[in-house]
Amino acid sequence: MVGDGLRPDAPERPLRGTGRDVKSYNVRLIALLVAAVLPVVAIASVLVVYVARQERSSVEAETRANVARVVDLVDREIGADLRVLQALATSANLDQPDLRSFHEEARRVLKSQPSWLTLILLDLDGWQILSARQPFDRSPIKVIEPHSYEEAVRTGRAVVGGISEPSPRTGIRAIPLRVPVVRDGRTRYILTAPLRPDSIGSLLRGGVPAAWIGSVVDRAGRIVARSRDAEIYVGRSASEHALTAIRSAAGSGLYDGRTFEGSDVIAAFGTSALTGWTVHFGIPRESIQGPYRRAVLGASLGGLASIVLAATLVWLVQRDITARRRQEAILRQAQKMEAIGRITGGVAHDFNNLLAVIRSAAGLLRRRPNDPQREGFLDVIVDATDRAANLTRPLLSFAGRRAWQP
Repeated sequence: MVGDGLRPDAPERPLRGTGRDVKSYNVRLIALLVAAVLPVVAIASVLVVYVARQERSSVEAETRANVARVVDLVDREIGADLRVLQALATSANLDQPDLRSFHEEARRVLKSQPSWLTLILLDLDGWQILSARQPFDRSPIKVIEPHSYEEAVRTGRAVVGGISEPSPRTGIRAIPLRVPVVRDGRTRYILTAPLRPDSIGSLLRGGVPAAWIGSVVDRAGRIVARSRDAEIYVGRSASEHALTAIRSAAGSGLYDGRTFEGSDVIAAFGTSALTGWTVHFGIPRESIQGPYRRAVLGASLGGLASIVLAATLVWLVQRDITARRRQEAILRQAQKMEAIGRITGGVAHDFNNLLAVIRSAAGLLRRRPNDPQREGFLDVIVDATDRAANLTRPLLSFAGRRAWQP
């Protein structure tokens, strides 16, 4: 009536989710997070570097193009003025000379040249013979900017001077264009048209961003025109960065500089073949670093979004694993309770059988106290008691009280 059939069908499996299992799960989740985020961060870093280089290359190319454009405009402007002067230098009124008639002719030409301050005829001693803006019989004055005058007399060729000192009478600076008046192979006069510096400055301000600073520097290293605060800086020496670049480069290039206003710039410059002047454009570093910062910010936000998404994925996976563990624990508990129910039912049945044996044997002993088979009844009772004790061992093992060795 009793035996192995009362034991559990199979030994109870150990519970999952031990400390080692939890640690293994966490390691895998961290590896998943790293695997998800690392490629995004690497790609974002490459993109940031690429965008920064592309942006700098684009700005540098645009700056060089603007320098070349302004150099060409300056050459065209000065070249056109020189051609007018050269045509006027061949006037018949200067042959024998009829200076009064030439004065009238010069006045007519001046009206068609709004960028000229005046039109002057100088003798070979540097004295002004006439000025188109003054009466013909005005008292002569000495030439103001002698270097270009002396070069024109010495070479017998057209000369573009540098920025002059302010006129003692008007306080105005000018850019002298000088053309020799040659007759019979000899220089007789020097015809001069002083240009307004702003006529060159207007070429710098067209078609470039307002943050850029442009300047034109003459052969002596002095600022002829400037796109910003010209009234302050025209006539001053250019910055050391610009002068160093002019002396060290072959006509054009890029250099790191600093403006008079204190801004760090990346500058490009080019040289005019006609005048020998250099045109400079400085781009504030902030204009280049701005897109770089935006690219870094975009990459950072993308990386952050990737981290958030990866962390969300990890959280969802961990939640799923936790829920699955909980369901497994509930299932194991239900299986244990079912096993306990089966064992309890079997044990109760076997105990009832054993108790029935003991009761029957005890009843027979009570009715037959002197029965010769009395020892046999006692053996039955002892045997049933032993079997009952053996029946409790798997129960104690299942409850975790002590080890059971079937």
